[in-house]
Amino acid sequence: MSTVPASTTAAPAAATFARDWQQWHRDHETRRADAHGFLAITGLHWLGDEAARIPGVPGSWSSGAGGPVAA
Repeated sequence: MSTVPASTTAAPAAATFARDWQQWHRDHETRRADAHGFLAITGLHWLGDEAARIPGVPGSWSSGAGGPVAA
């Protein structure tokens, strides 16, 4: 059994967790705001069997057996 009170060891662990989480959160938000990150999404288009044009995207797009198809 430990002779160190739990409150003595919990405070540094909580501070370390908070610091690590804040760093993770800053990094996460930076990645999301990147030019190719999640926040760069400007539209959601479902691809069907027939080729279709998507505004602002070159080519025609459809869905095939192996995934997206560009023409």
